[in-house]
Order: sequence, then C-alpha cells, then structure tokens
Amino acid sequence: MKNLTFVLLLCIAACSNDTDEINRITNEAKSPTETINGLQILYSDSGFVKASMKAAVMNRYYNDTPYTELPKGVAMYFFDIGQDTISTLTAKYAIRNEINKTMEARNDVIVKNKKGETLNTEKLVWNEATGKFTSDVFVKITTASEVIMGQGFEANQDFTRYSIKKPKGSIIVNKSDSTAPAF
Repeated sequence: MKNLTFVLLLCIAACSNDTDEINRITNEAKSPTETINGLQILYSDSGFVKASMKAAVMNRYYNDTPYTELPKGVAMYFFDIGQDTISTLTAKYAIRNEINKTMEARNDVIVKNKKGETLNTEKLVWNEATGKFTSDVFVKITTASEVIMGQGFEANQDFTRYSIKKPKGSIIVNKSDSTAPAF
C-alpha cells in the first residue's frame, strides 16, 4: 500500500503543469504571426491596378484557416482601367479569409460610387474573385433623389448595379423610364 501511495504521489507531481508556461503557449497561439503598421496593398490584374487597400494596422495569422485582421479599420479604392477611382469602401474593422479570398468589413461600413451614391451598413463582404459586395444585414442606400433601405444586398464592386433583397422605403420611378405603352 505504501508503494502504491508513493507511485500515485510521484505521478501527480510529474503531471503538474506550470501555469506560466500554459499561458505563454496559449497567448502565442492567439498572437499574430506578422504585424504591419501603415499598410498599402495594390491589387492588380493583367498589369492594371484594380484596387488599393490602406490600413493603419494589419495582423496576419497563419493557422489551419489563415486570415488577416485589420483591427483599426480599412480604406479600399477601386479603379477603372484609366486608374480613376470608381468606388470606395471604408470600415472601422475588417477581416480577410486568405483561403477563399473574401474580406468582411464591419462597423460603420460605407461604400461610395462615382455618382455620389452612398451605401451604409454594419457588415459587408467583398469577394475578390467575383468582384461583388454582399451583405445579409440592414443596408441604406442614399442617392441624389431617394433613400432606399432593406435587409440584404448585392452589388458589383464599382457600386453601379445593386439589388436590395428586402427593400423598404419609397422609390421614385420616372414615367419616362417606364416601358409601359402610352395610351
């Protein structure tokens, strides 16, 4: 019986963990692999710059699902072939999935196009491959003549064509735009 008690005490002592060591390892897993301050990235296709992204801080995490976090906000500028800005996107926070090449912008997201139309929402996803913006939360679009609100949204990244999934509010339709026959 004495030998069994001694063996159990020895096993318990040998299995004890240093809490400082556990905390260090846990924090390393949560710490970014790479941090960049004052970042600007250019996205190009076939030799043409299509977009520019600016962020005060970028943290990269390399794990099973690598991602990039922009904890202090992001500003995106989208360009046409002549390098004119066709739309902008700003948000107070963003996170980019490195595998599926999507960026989710959150907190005071604003998209503006060349015509001055503005989208406001709290969450927006930009898909780099398709060049589309989508959202599944409340959105508000302000144009020169109307304010359109709704739940859910999809648009091209130059924000010239868009659809709201569940619209609310008043929409002005010009009679001259109507395709109905005149009587």
